[in-house]
Formats: sequence, structure tokens, C-alpha cells
Amino acid sequence: MLESKIANLPGNILFVDDEENILKSLLRHFSGLGYQVFTANCGQDALNILNKENIDAIISDMRMPEMDGQTLLKEVSTKWPDISRILLTGYADLNSVISAVNVGKIHYCLTKPWHENQIEAIVKLSVETKHLKEKNKHLIKKVKSQNAELLKINDNLKIIVEERTHALDQALKKLSQNYTSLVKICSNLINIYDHKHRKHTLQVAELAVKIAKALKLPQEEINNIYFSGLLYNIGKIGLSKHLTETPYKTLATEEKRLFEQYPLLGATVLSSMDGLEDIVKIILAHRERYNGMGYPKKLSKDQIPLNTSILSIAIDYEQLQLGLILPQTLSSAQALAFIQSYRGIYYDPKLVDTLCNIVNTLPLHCTYLKEKAISTRMLSPGMVLSQDLFSAHKILLLPKGKVLSEDIINNLLRLAEMSVWVYEE
Repeated sequence: MLESKIANLPGNILFVDDEENILKSLLRHFSGLGYQVFTANCGQDALNILNKENIDAIISDMRMPEMDGQTLLKEVSTKWPDISRILLTGYADLNSVISAVNVGKIHYCLTKPWHENQIEAIVKLSVETKHLKEKNKHLIKKVKSQNAELLKINDNLKIIVEERTHALDQALKKLSQNYTSLVKICSNLINIYDHKHRKHTLQVAELAVKIAKALKLPQEEINNIYFSGLLYNIGKIGLSKHLTETPYKTLATEEKRLFEQYPLLGATVLSSMDGLEDIVKIILAHRERYNGMGYPKKLSKDQIPLNTSILSIAIDYEQLQLGLILPQTLSSAQALAFIQSYRGIYYDPKLVDTLCNIVNTLPLHCTYLKEKAISTRMLSPGMVLSQDLFSAHKILLLPKGKVLSEDIINNLLRLAEMSVWVYEE
């Protein structure tokens, strides 16, 4: 019962003084403040109490018979170094006080008579310091225990890694595939807002990847460009339909100012997601121009990262064919001619040449070879989607390249009947 009671008190303090009236005064005062108070009228009694009780702070008189405060607190500092040690003295001799502080390793020294506010503050601080020390010891002990456990685990880590390397590689590959599918789904949800051009971002992403591969960029950089292509227009969700569907060149000055905020809006939205830092940088700068007349920061030439310039030229090539830049819709050849006319002005000359080489190798029509459209009732396990599969509400159900399983087919059959594009066997 005593231990439970003490545990709820602010702390345990021990007063040592050979004057009974002083001890009673201190006992009465600090008990009223909620402390568990112990008293001793000599050094030996104090040591006996310290051997039995968990004391947080000791406050001792300097001048006492048999064992003075200096000697007592020195003993305390040796046996119980974490206990806060406070000396009460009536000595006017500064040298005696200094000697006591040094010998007893005293934390605080108060002169008699003391001020109540002062002694209360020092006792409170001393008890809190002791508690912090105990807490730190507990944390250090816990950390050491955890470190020992980690070392034990680490001893077996090489064996575990060797056994699971293949499984981990497969899991990472699947995770990458799932991440790509998730970004595609997010891109499609964005394109629901702009359903007239629902495949636009995917076409931009695929063209940008072709340019990046032609320039032999690292795979990680290519992945970032691909995801940026899928997500680059996320900032347009905050704009009106008029701004996003009207050709940029025909917008009024104020409308252009509003429209030109979308890269910053998109970067801000994506910046809250961990792992997209590189993509955020690309999206923020994808409307910069080679001649420094782009937005939002008016970067030019080498100030514009290569991955950003790749995305920019891919976007313009596709948007020119959708009528999103000029009042008229351009053919593929016309779009390419427009980009060539701004070589070294809007676009990096090297990228213009690379785009021309790529476009000249593409088929004239965007039909897929060896593919067919069939009803969901005609699907069979093992078939591979040749195009992304969308619901009637323009929501991406399955991405291009997905291998159909029996479970997937059964789920599709529960939906309204639709045409599905698959590769011919």
C-alpha cells in the first residue's frame, strides 16, 4: 500500500537536520505540496533511510554532530550518485561553503533562513532531474536490449537474405507492376474530368518513354518520365472546363495567367505523396521553354532538366493533334512540322531531332497489329489485353498487357456486356 501511495506522489525527499523544529516545519510544508517526506536528525539515520527508500532528493544541514552535511553528501554522491544533493547552511564563510560543495558534489546550496519559493523551486527541479535520469536509464537499457536483439537478428540476416533473394525480387517486380497500374488508374480518374481526351496522358507517357530510351537514359529516369506523363495534367482539375478545353493560343491574357498555374497546382497536389519527389520536379517545370519564355519560373536551355524537356515536347506533339494549343487540329506531320519550326526556340534541338526520328518510324495510323475486339462472353483465360479496358463511366478497369484469369473474366461478366480488345493468338 505504501509503495502504491508513494508512486502517485511528486517525489520522495529526505530532510536531514539536528534541529527538530526545522524538520517539523519542512515536513509539514512539503507534505502539503504532495511529496513523500522522510526526516533524519543525524547523518547515520539518513544513511539508514537511503538504504531502504527510493529517495529522489536529499536536503541536509551543514553543521551537525558526529557527521556533518559535507561528509554525508559525499557518502551519498558515492553510493547514490543519481540522488540530487542540496546543502542547507548558516555559514557566512564562503570558503567553507565552497569546500562543502566540492567535497560533497552538491547540486544546490541554500542559506538559512531560506525563502519558501526558492526552496520549493529547487526541490521540484531536483526531483524532476532525478526522474529524468531514471527515465533515461530505462530508455538506455531498453535501447541496449533492442540493439542486442538487432545484432542477433543481423547474425542470421545473411542466411535469410540468401534464402529469400529470389522471392524478394519477384515481390519487387510485382510491386512495381502494381505501382504502375495504380498510377494509370489515378491518371484515368484525372482524365474523367477531361473525358474527351481520356487516352491523351497515356500517349504522352509512351511517346516520352520512346524519346528517353532513344537517348539511353537510365531506367529509373525513364520510369519517372513515364509516370510524369500520366500525371502531368493533374493540376487542371482545379481549372474550369473553358480553360482546359480552349486552345491555349486563343485564351485571353487573364485566362492564360490562370491556365499557367496548373503545373504549380499539380506539383503541390503530388508533393504530399511520399516517393514522388522526382516526378513533382518534372511536372512543375514541364511548361518551361528552351528560350526562357515558358512558365512558371522562365527557365532556359541547360536550366531545364532533360527529363522535363522530354515530357514537354511529347505533350506538345500530342496536344497539337488534339487542338489544345492552336485553334486548328493538326495531323501528325503538321504537328511535327510545327515543332521543327520552333527548334531552338521552344524546344531543345537535340530533342526535336530525336522526336523526328521516332515519329518517322511510327505507323501512319494508330491501330494495333494482330488485335481484335471481342465480347466479354468470348473471353478465355490467358488472353492478353491489347488496350486499356474502361467501364461505361470511363473508369480504368484493367491496364493494357493484363493477362486475363478466370476470376478476372468472371468479374467482367458481372458487369454490362462490353467489347474488349485483346491480342490475337
